[in-house]
Amino acid sequence: MYTLISNRHTNNFDNMFYATENTVLPFRTDLQDTGDSFVLTAELPGFEKEDIHLSVNAGVLTIEAQHSTDQQRNQNGWVLQERHTGSYSRTFTLNDIQEDAITASYKDGILTLTLPKTRPAAPQRREITIG
Repeated sequence: MYTLISNRHTNNFDNMFYATENTVLPFRTDLQDTGDSFVLTAELPGFEKEDIHLSVNAGVLTIEAQHSTDQQRNQNGWVLQERHTGSYSRTFTLNDIQEDAITASYKDGILTLTLPKTRPAAPQRREITIG
């Protein structure tokens, strides 16, 4: 069975990408099983490709994105600021994924990762000697 076991983010732990109603996620993700791989999409609007960092270490995929702080924006008398700056991070524990074959693309604020599944070893036939 192929699974991405968990989704961890700041001060919270949810299994299989399911979040509770009261959970505030740093960014939203979707996961699709395409048969031979999983496709993970993450909403990261307003980020440049250079602001997004991806890594895999010991079976853990980390997606980090950072908006740089604009000091001038904070000092010019703004009355309302709904566009936040800061960094966002999510980690996902991978099982049965070919870590060296993961690919990524980013277009129109959507990060897309293709996570190829490992192929299970084919069953081998062997002869059993009757003693």
